[in-house]
Amino acid sequence: MPESEADRYLARLDAALADVRHDTAVEIRAGVAEELAGLDDAAARDRIAALGDPAFIAASARGELPQPSVPVPTYEGSGRLYGRGSLATRGMVIATGLVIAFGGIVLPFVGWVAGIVMMCLSPVWRRAEKVYVAVVPPLVIAGVLVLTQVTPNFPGGWRTVLLPYVTGQIIASLLGIWALVRGLARVPR
Repeated sequence: MPESEADRYLARLDAALADVRHDTAVEIRAGVAEELAGLDDAAARDRIAALGDPAFIAASARGELPQPSVPVPTYEGSGRLYGRGSLATRGMVIATGLVIAFGGIVLPFVGWVAGIVMMCLSPVWRRAEKVYVAVVPPLVIAGVLVLTQVTPNFPGGWRTVLLPYVTGQIIASLLGIWALVRGLARVPR
């Protein structure tokens, strides 16, 4: 009876695993044999293509494959927005920090909110940092607004709106720069 695709692949795998620790080689071969068991030649060819070259499997078992020099962070997420890992890139951290810091100047309120949304979706910052950056500017604006209303000699009119806005924007800019520095410290170069 002619040899099947699976048999030929297992023979090549046995030859490649010859210098691998015996218990490791037996475990690998048993796993691959189980993967190929009961498959016809066409299905076995597809599965063999997915398994890869036996020499690569053996090199991996011997620990000869080069390891990445920088650990690549993995982020579990919903997969939306091209995966949460894409929100943890250096460029995205820079964009987020700048939008928080200066988005409110370019597009009052809406620009700042866009930066907060970007920050909340990213896994780079801790929850407490996200809350801090999102809550402090509105609280400062509310505090300044209350002070302008209760101060007896404060000139009203446009100053009542402008002073809280400018103060809030200064605080948002400082927090945006702080978030940028914190975020850049956490992503690989």
